Amino acid sequence: MEESTPAQTNPEPVNKGCVNCNHPIVEEGYPNRLCSDCRQNFIKFPIPLWIKIFGGVVFAVLLYSMSKLPQTISAGVEFAKGKKAIDEKNYITAQKAFEKVTVKEPKYIEGLSYLMIASFNNQDFETFINTFNSLKSKEINDTELFNKLDHMIAIVGNYFPSDSLSALSVTYKNSIDSIPDNILLAYLKKNPDDIYAKTSFASRLFDKKSYLSVDSFLSSILSKEPGMFNVILMKASVKRELKQWDSSFYFCDFLINGNKQSVYGLSSKARTFLKNKQDKQGLDFALKAYNLNSNEPYTLATLAMAYHLNNMKNERDVLIKIADSDSLKSEYMSYVTDIISGKEKFRD
Repeated sequence: MEESTPAQTNPEPVNKGCVNCNHPIVEEGYPNRLCSDCRQNFIKFPIPLWIKIFGGVVFAVLLYSMSKLPQTISAGVEFAKGKKAIDEKNYITAQKAFEKVTVKEPKYIEGLSYLMIASFNNQDFETFINTFNSLKSKEINDTELFNKLDHMIAIVGNYFPSDSLSALSVTYKNSIDSIPDNILLAYLKKNPDDIYAKTSFASRLFDKKSYLSVDSFLSSILSKEPGMFNVILMKASVKRELKQWDSSFYFCDFLINGNKQSVYGLSSKARTFLKNKQDKQGLDFALKAYNLNSNEPYTLATLAMAYHLNNMKNERDVLIKIADSDSLKSEYMSYVTDIISGKEKFRD
């Protein structure tokens, strides 16, 4: 058998001169074999103006992106944190996150939308309305998100006086609280769907300690608007006064299940524990609410009450002093100071 051998070929001549002009003398020490003149020409080769302009634009875009990147990443992190909090029904955490998002990205429609959802569930209607005003001229393409906001907008009016009720109050020093009971009842007969007016009248019944009447009145409201936060909170208070502990806890938990960080639900549950002489549990829930929002008057007063009933007088007095500097907090705290003085009886 013959042995296979590679075919013989003639080698191509090797060019040892300048690869550009074939000059026989080249500059040594460089990877490319160029003569001195060609090397200098290549070094001095002019860059076209369009390449310079294009490079400048790319550099400017890069600088801008680098300046915006930390802010954009930060907003993205907060948005993800807020969405997770909403999914977990931790609406205080969600609101704080989306407030940061909208500060960094004030025109971000989705961020504004979720801020509305969080603030509504925290009963922060001022933020809800201000955010709505920023969104009302924008188009929301997410149908599910739009429907949620549309529902909230439809019922948020129940938390504010209607135009007709406000017009009636003009006769009474522009104060709805100053409208006589009989006049308000007559108004309700003509306007049975005015939820705010019904809630206002129920509050008057509560102040008069007509708890059974209040209970029935509130049930009629919830039959039409089952998700009213303030009505559910009042329902928990009525059941507490009637010593229907399980029912009171049910309405407190209704609020907490809807918003795990509901300071109103947590504070109301604390008060039910306290009235039922379960002082340690009452203090625990009062602290939970206070740690979530120490600026809420109802929460502040609840914790002061819990400190008082747990014989923690120094801590109680610190909170009372804090409330003295704010008229609304002082109004809520007056109930606690009346309990301390014996003017008001909280429990047997």
